[in-house]
Parts: sequence; C-alpha cells; structure tokens
Amino acid sequence: MKEVSVAKKQRRANGQGSIYWNRKRNRWVASAFDINNKRHSRFFKRKQDGENWLHEQRIARQLGNSTYAVNAKATVAEFLSKWVEQYKGNIVENTYRNYSGAIASRINPCIGQLNASRLSPLSIEKMYAELKEKGYEDGTVKNAHRVLSVAYGHAFRMNLFPSNPMSKVRMPGLQSVPTKPIPREHFEKILAESALHPWLHAFVLIGLVVGPRVGEILGLKWSDVDWEKSTLTSFS
Repeated sequence: MKEVSVAKKQRRANGQGSIYWNRKRNRWVASAFDINNKRHSRFFKRKQDGENWLHEQRIARQLGNSTYAVNAKATVAEFLSKWVEQYKGNIVENTYRNYSGAIASRINPCIGQLNASRLSPLSIEKMYAELKEKGYEDGTVKNAHRVLSVAYGHAFRMNLFPSNPMSKVRMPGLQSVPTKPIPREHFEKILAESALHPWLHAFVLIGLVVGPRVGEILGLKWSDVDWEKSTLTSFS
C-alpha cells in the first residue's frame, strides 16, 4: 500500500480555508480561495504563521479585496495593451490615441518588460527620471503618469491586482510649458483654408477662438448655442 505523506486536512467551514502538515516538504500547507474563487496555497514552517495567513485571506475575501493578480505573469506592456483596447469605449478617439502613443513610445521602452502585478513605485519614479534624461518635456512625463494612474486605478477597482503602485508614487516637481498663442498670420491662414470646408470651418473657428479640446468640440450640441445672445454656454 502506497504511503500517504500528507496528513488529513483540518476541517473548516466553507470559505475558511484549510491547513495541514506535509511530511515530504516538512511544512504546514495553508490553502484558501480568493474572491475570484481561485485556490491559493502557501507553505509555512510554523502552523501559527499558516493560521495568520488564512486569517488575512478570510478578511480580504469578506471585504471583497483581491490578494492575488488575475494574470500574475503579464508584463506591463501586455497589461497596458489589453487595458487600453478594453477601455477604448470609455474615452474619445483623441484620448485613445494619446494613451496608446504614451504607452508605445514612453512607457513600454522603460518598464514594459517588468511584471505588471509586481511593478514597484520605485520603478515608476525611475521611469520619470529616465524620460527627463532623454529630453522629454514635463508635460510628456505628466501624461505618462496620467496613463499609468488611470490604468492601474481601473485594474485595482476591478480586483485584477491586489494593490495599486500608483498610490505610492510621488511625481517629481514638473512644470508644463505654457501654450504659445498662434501668430496672427498663421491664424488667418488656417481660418481661410478651413473656410473652404463648411463643417471644418466651424470646427476650426471654435477651436481657434474659444480654445476647447477636440473631444469637447465634438461633443457640442445645438442646445449649447444661444442664438439670441450669440454665446456658447457649455461643453458636453
């Protein structure tokens, strides 16, 4: 008869996990399900350490918090690529292009090869310093920070990652370069060229005179225009 090296598991109520002695490994084995109903096991020299770990897993499960990454092997590049495509429906096309560009040309070359679920605040802050050393403007560094903040914030809320490294990241002291006004001769040339296309002319005129973002212009409604007062009251 084959010898069984694993002791009988200690019985517990559903959701409480289990702990037992493994003679082959000479360790206590604690096992519990996370909020995604995926089983995880850990080995401990002392039974009390295993009990403490089970207690932490139970508390996290009761609070609805994740203790493990859904895809623990994904790199930052893989995570961001999948995230930006899934998140595309929540943002305007211009923002999507902005996020995709920041990921491909600024973030991935620096930290894209690192593990997404174990990305440290230190690695992120080093990326900011590296971007500055490469000559990127402060506004570009801030944009990379914004993309990572939105991506990891979303992943943490969806319980894809057990923690959000961006919550501990400190942005360096950065100052964006103020936008310079368009020279009058360029202003007039752009306006004259756009006048050849009625729809484009309205788009360009609002952009040049009022200065909203592209997404805000695209979201304008007829109800936003007060024809009697000749005013544009809001952007949607």
